[in-house]
Amino acid sequence: MQPIYHILGSDIPHHNQRVLTFFQQELLPTLPPSSHYFYVVGKDILKTYFPDLEITTFSTQKQIAQALIAKNQQNPTACFILHGQFNLWVWLAIALGKLSTENIIWHIWGADLYEVSASWKFRLFYPIRRFAQRKLKQVWATRGDLDYFWRRVRSRSEQDRLIYFATKLPDRHSVQRIKNDQLTILLGNSGDPSNNHIQALKEIQQRLGNNVRIIVPMGYPANNEGYIQQVEAEGKRLFLAENLQILREKLDFDEYLLLLSQCDLGYFNFERQQGIGTICLLIQQNIPCVLHPNNPFGLDMQAEQVPYLLAENMTFSKIQAAKQQLGDMNKNNIAFFPKTYLKLWQTQLTEFT
Repeated sequence: MQPIYHILGSDIPHHNQRVLTFFQQELLPTLPPSSHYFYVVGKDILKTYFPDLEITTFSTQKQIAQALIAKNQQNPTACFILHGQFNLWVWLAIALGKLSTENIIWHIWGADLYEVSASWKFRLFYPIRRFAQRKLKQVWATRGDLDYFWRRVRSRSEQDRLIYFATKLPDRHSVQRIKNDQLTILLGNSGDPSNNHIQALKEIQQRLGNNVRIIVPMGYPANNEGYIQQVEAEGKRLFLAENLQILREKLDFDEYLLLLSQCDLGYFNFERQQGIGTICLLIQQNIPCVLHPNNPFGLDMQAEQVPYLLAENMTFSKIQAAKQQLGDMNKNNIAFFPKTYLKLWQTQLTEFT
């Protein structure tokens, strides 16, 4: 039986805990008996939280990369799945040939595919990372990220697969919508500058006026007060202070659901694939989304015939029409919703047993 090592190579708690929860509670119990091992950058308490998983924890990114190289050399037939990464040492090991890519799969997640940072350290590293990514023989990703990868990194491979991150969705009946007297907009999914908050605020004011309420969640990432103040200043310049709500603290899941239930529209101005979890939560509640025209996830929305808006065609009437379309559609078979993405994961992992 071919062992499968799941590599969570950075200490990103919300991401890692969701992946581990999905495997322990939803995925592994449905699969034939097989050998799954989890290498995680994180604290030992994870072993207590996930007693049904074989977890080895590492305190640094370099340590997990060294362990991955050693295991790859010890057992060349083992399969290694990189769940996201953001790990300099793993990409360097692949680029330098210290880590064979014969049995490595990269599940593309988040910004590790895109080159949007202005930091000189990232700009210097991007060519090395791109060289390493070209050596990968198999990637799993959203439809949009696969298209981006094939156009920007390497040509299409028959081994590449469509798959989605395990988004957490509640029972739809547990969410009670809150009616508003004015249109309420969720702007962005975090405080990361990739959300292009300031440009989005200007577009909202231009197309919908200033008699709208805007909620901006900016509790993540940490140490971001300078950027938050820029967004807040521009928001108060364009809108009445009582119509702008900047959230500086991270919210737990139930608090976030309550926040979303207050919204009539999600406005996501990032040009890369991100925020799928929030987008799914909004779709579940029949709340339409505005996506940037360069967002690759638009391909996934189109393929699943999920209506969404672009800023250029955003009007009150079109927002209402998209809401009606969402309410009329059968969401059970949307590929990036749990019922279907679970089947995709089952299919891919069963191939190794």
